[in-house]
Amino acid sequence: MASSYKKGDSDSKNRKNFLTVRAVQQWNTIPQELVTLLPWRFLSRGWMAICQGCFSWKRGMEVPPDIAIAYLMQGSFYGHSIYATFYMDAWRRDSIVMLVHHVVALMLITFSYMFRYHNVGILVLFLHDISDVQLEFTKLNVYFKYRGGVYHRLNDLISNAGCVSFSVSWFWFRLYWFPLKVLYATCHTSLQTVPDIPFYFFFNALLFVLTLMNIYWFLVSSEPHHRLALQEELGASS
Repeated sequence: MASSYKKGDSDSKNRKNFLTVRAVQQWNTIPQELVTLLPWRFLSRGWMAICQGCFSWKRGMEVPPDIAIAYLMQGSFYGHSIYATFYMDAWRRDSIVMLVHHVVALMLITFSYMFRYHNVGILVLFLHDISDVQLEFTKLNVYFKYRGGVYHRLNDLISNAGCVSFSVSWFWFRLYWFPLKVLYATCHTSLQTVPDIPFYFFFNALLFVLTLMNIYWFLVSSEPHHRLALQEELGASS
């Protein structure tokens, strides 16, 4: 009986420690995602103006400070994410796709900054990070739902509402606006603006790979038994 009690008490402590660590990790990612939302002037110009302005491009053009900050934060985040996927995170069924995503994202961030495609690059980051902020905040409330062995209804309600808003925003921004605005601009508008634009096929290939992964994760998250991949982590830890 004593050994059984100690084992149960140890499991409970391990679970609490796991939830605390994961909650802190999720909280730390939110500021990084919010940094990408800094360049609000793109939104104020309207979606069509954004498309037309993405390729007001010339070699060596200056990168505005707010975009440079967002690029620095995002590049460091995805560089760390590659390491974390290999050595820190639990291996799941979509880990390979996640790793490919991080590599593709880091390549897009690095090379779009080098070749001064930062106008379209910051739009790509913006459209993706809107749903990422909601995802991390939702997961944070899932972890905070039970604290100290006590159920907190407010965090449960927020996490449920977050699941709905996350799904809607993922479809709207990543599967609708991203192809309609970004892919149209990079595939069509870019050739009209700069006919001999460098690395046209390279960047568009990476963007299409990103689109395919967005579709894949939307289909996975739409499965009835899927719960934001969070229950896999909680189940593995218990």
